[in-house]
Amino acid sequence: MLETRVFDCSIPGYHLTEILFEEAGIVVYRGYRHHDRASVLIRVLAQHSNVRSLNQLRDAFDLAKHRPAIPGVIQAIDLAPTHQYVALILEDWSAVGP
Repeated sequence: MLETRVFDCSIPGYHLTEILFEEAGIVVYRGYRHHDRASVLIRVLAQHSNVRSLNQLRDAFDLAKHRPAIPGVIQAIDLAPTHQYVALILEDWSAVGP
């Protein structure tokens, strides 16, 4: 697990607690939703992301949001555009793989 630090990203309605993954143009955070403290994963595209990357993120959300719930598959919760970022909000089971 990467260290907790001050984040360069702010998503209204969510609090970021840690970075799980960081690669050129993409950061995945763990955090929680303010109104019910539900644990979430937040996949954020960097400010400089190209149109193709933004479209792929929107397509991933549309696909995940409109399919029937499948037991054992993480569900998309929201697509949260801000003035600087676009963030895909996913449910987080805080599970650790085998």
